[in-house]
Amino acid sequence: MPDPQPPLAMPPVLFGKYRLIKKLAQGGMAEIFVAKSTGAGGFEKTVIVKRILPRLSAHDKFVKMFVNEAKLTSALNHSNIVQIFDFGKVGADYFIAMEFVDGKDLRSIVRACRERARKIPMEFMLYTGVQITKGLEYAHTRTDADGAPMNLIHRDVSPQNVLLSRHGEIKLTDFGIAKATGGLNETVANEVKGNFGYMPPEQAAGMPLDSRADVYAAAMVLYELCTLRNPFSDSNLMTVITRIRDMVPPPPSQFNPAVSKALDEILLKGLEKRPEDRWSSAGEMCAALSEELFPSPTELVQASFSSFLNSLFPPELPPSRPGVTPTPAAGLKSGWGTSNPVTPTPPPASTATPLAPKTPSYEVTAESRGGADSAVFPASPDSDLRFARKIRDLANLARLRLDVAPANVEVYIDENKVSVGSPVEIQTSAKVEHRLDLRAEGFSDFSTTFVLSPGEIRDFQIVLAERSRS
Repeated sequence: MPDPQPPLAMPPVLFGKYRLIKKLAQGGMAEIFVAKSTGAGGFEKTVIVKRILPRLSAHDKFVKMFVNEAKLTSALNHSNIVQIFDFGKVGADYFIAMEFVDGKDLRSIVRACRERARKIPMEFMLYTGVQITKGLEYAHTRTDADGAPMNLIHRDVSPQNVLLSRHGEIKLTDFGIAKATGGLNETVANEVKGNFGYMPPEQAAGMPLDSRADVYAAAMVLYELCTLRNPFSDSNLMTVITRIRDMVPPPPSQFNPAVSKALDEILLKGLEKRPEDRWSSAGEMCAALSEELFPSPTELVQASFSSFLNSLFPPELPPSRPGVTPTPAAGLKSGWGTSNPVTPTPPPASTATPLAPKTPSYEVTAESRGGADSAVFPASPDSDLRFARKIRDLANLARLRLDVAPANVEVYIDENKVSVGSPVEIQTSAKVEHRLDLRAEGFSDFSTTFVLSPGEIRDFQIVLAERSRS
């Protein structure tokens, strides 16, 4: 992963359909740019372009790794994972275009807190942990087009690969070394990839991995957020590897008395040396962290994100790492990016017996608000209990985005009318079967059922057929 460095000013450079505006960083494999995508009618979208270094374009191994990153990440459509918008080749240069996030990565936050002797609020750490593990659970349980498990492992969950927006979004990035055992990526025997400071013993030894390697890494990231230190850190790499293998890390509360006994147990279980002694899945660890978060009062959690992040990094400051955009200069659109996944073919109309109306378990949001919006926190809760329920509900929400025709189509979810016309975005409960009905005068009705995973974003584009006039 490229090391943080100040964005480099540069004149706009045309690169295919993108204009490269600012160079953020360069690593051993690729260089990262803030770019603009333009289209008909003055359409513009600010994105991040990751371009393979020209000297590596002729090397099949590096090109294969880059292509695999695009394939793997484009298959992941979740609010806690940075979205891939485009992949292609301009001349001899391969590139990936991905969403941008207006904020900072965790490494920058930890470094700033160390320099200023500031502690990271526990609510910040807990909510960050919940979102990281939600994203990992989605990736770990992802299936391919045939329904077969992809068995995807990130293998480099580390602070620089966790992005936080100023609006409360938390996203995993850089699946470039991720491995899908389904065959997208082959690993050379004993080849170790990733950041040693966050690797479990089996990964540091080059042994076979499963999803519990990511659970360990997530626990180590959260341990560092709690304590502002990595217990295995050392300038000598062999010392780091020895500590990972042999050293039992002290309880986080030894360095930070704000850490509860329950949180000590959660993190130390995630850091067990043997995979079978850890949390069995990222989802299981997410549930444990959620129980610790729920009692938190609203004002503390809000301070943990907007106020805390902005106090460390005022919005006018430039970012310090790839994948995170600065406050846009004059002429650029502001904002923190919106997921834009490939639209699937809608399922066939359902012939099931109509369901009885349910109590609405969804929220309709304006298209202009984009992605994960201010619903991350309730606007003005009446009490801490209501807030706790809201956070608990948000852990099991998903989003349905509809672009439908004709213009007068009526949209119903579970027999409740939610919109007329489109586009419309509907936030609804996950892991529950819902019914979607579309009705418009002079057109055939459309009906289907759907079930979404927690955090999933699904797009439907549906055009109703005109009703026969015979």
